[in-house]
Amino acid sequence: MLVYRVTLFLWCLFGLWNIIQAQSTNGAVNTATTSTPTTPTRMNRCHNGGDCKFYNESGYCLECICTVGFSGTFCEHVLTKLVGEAFFTKKVNSSLIPTNSTAIQQLIFDVVSPSKTNTTVMVSVSGTVNVIAKITICFERPYTWRNFTSAIPLQQQIEAKLKEPTSLALIFGNAASATYTNLNLDVQECVSMWHNCNKNAQCINIPDGFRCICDRGFSGDGVTCTAIKCMLSRVPELPTFATRKVITHNGTELTNPPEINSFGTVVEYICSKHYILADAVTSSTDPTVIECGGSPKYAGTNWSGNRVTCNIDTSLKIAIIISVVSSLIIIMVLGGFLVDYCVRREKKAKESRRLKEEDIGIENDNFHHP
Repeated sequence: MLVYRVTLFLWCLFGLWNIIQAQSTNGAVNTATTSTPTTPTRMNRCHNGGDCKFYNESGYCLECICTVGFSGTFCEHVLTKLVGEAFFTKKVNSSLIPTNSTAIQQLIFDVVSPSKTNTTVMVSVSGTVNVIAKITICFERPYTWRNFTSAIPLQQQIEAKLKEPTSLALIFGNAASATYTNLNLDVQECVSMWHNCNKNAQCINIPDGFRCICDRGFSGDGVTCTAIKCMLSRVPELPTFATRKVITHNGTELTNPPEINSFGTVVEYICSKHYILADAVTSSTDPTVIECGGSPKYAGTNWSGNRVTCNIDTSLKIAIIISVVSSLIIIMVLGGFLVDYCVRREKKAKESRRLKEEDIGIENDNFHHP
């Protein structure tokens, strides 16, 4: 009977444990089922200012909408860019006829697009009598193009197209309403990546070419740019009565400055108390800053500034003058007392000798006349 009861009790405990396990498992499943799915983070892989056209389910950009001057799936290709102006002159009685900028745009596109891929043309016009059409043309650079002279034949083709009577009729409504004046186009070598400027230089577009200018902190012709360095041993010499500080471009003072210092390093001279720092050449109390890479250059080095000195402060000069004058007065007074003392002593000595001689003379007289 006891065995039966124990068995029944254990069987009940086992059943209860299974029920608890089932409930906990169902709870876990229900929790997972009702959780909110996460939205994948979108990855915009567009370059050069492009916007993503659409993303896939994983959030990756598959195609981009490029800004003017760029092409490719992700706007990774730089197009050749030409900018310029076309000039027209309207007849006075036709000044109120609007200029069809869309016609100019299409005419130029028809000239460029057959031989150039990814062509884009933009035109904006201004003026009533003297009409100026500002033109921007972008396309894939032909492999045969080497420099700005490669664009000359294209400019000639566009000019020939714009001056045709049929073209003027499309632009101004009537070929007799205006005349074509001229066109100038310039290749934008910098934005079109036609330049060979150093990575540490700026490309500046100029008519019929470009210039390379080294960035601040570098020197060279723009194609080759070398970081400016300065040797501490060639800095303007430390003047007498002064101490020196060497400070980096970010304001850190160097306890043990190296021999080779980078661009922007400044050397400061601090004169002792009652001395003023001055330019040894101009005597100015506001001397040129001694800086690595500054100007004007010092003695053919990369340091700027001139040799400096520590001049005596005006208050110290006055103090020295007063001290010297006071000393002279004291010396003169003491000298006067000393001279007076010496004169008195000499007179007293003379008087003593005279009296002594007189006494001797009296004694001699008494000896000879008893």
